[in-house]
Amino acid sequence: MPATWSEYWRPRRAWFRRAEKGAGLPDADALRGMKIGDVPLVFWTLANWSGWISQNLDHPEAVAELPALQAYLDRVLVLAPDYFFGMPHVLAGSLLCFRPRMLGGNPEEGKKQFEEAFRISGGKMLIFRVVYAKYYCRSVLDEDDFDRTLKAVLEAPADLFPDYQLWNEIAMRKARHLQEIRDELF
Repeated sequence: MPATWSEYWRPRRAWFRRAEKGAGLPDADALRGMKIGDVPLVFWTLANWSGWISQNLDHPEAVAELPALQAYLDRVLVLAPDYFFGMPHVLAGSLLCFRPRMLGGNPEEGKKQFEEAFRISGGKMLIFRVVYAKYYCRSVLDEDDFDRTLKAVLEAPADLFPDYQLWNEIAMRKARHLQEIRDELF
């Protein structure tokens, strides 16, 4: 075991340094250096990065980062598509739904990504349904599916997924909030 944190991570991050060396998209050879052990760090970085982009879609410099984010996510989907109960599919679905078509958006493909996450999680991660309602249902203007999805979240049993009960409680709060602002969304 290496003596320090940096000694441990330095060799493992060499792929990332190579990927970020040039401007624009990360190099495919460098991305192949990402290994399964890198997935947690990369995935949670991507989750936050995509959140920042989605909050700044009116800024061209944020939108310009989407292809790089997608390249890293594509590698995560190759290495560990079932990571955290299929959450990489939720991120992929969100990206496909909140991006305009001219920037690679595709709500139909996004829905397939969400459905894969629902399958992997056994439908127990309610937050996946909330994100689906927020991004997919809104992107295709399907108010009925939006309502059904949020109602199912709110009617789910409290003990649906005991080890992740906090996640599901947060999902229920977010579902109630989306219901409250429904008229603003559609």
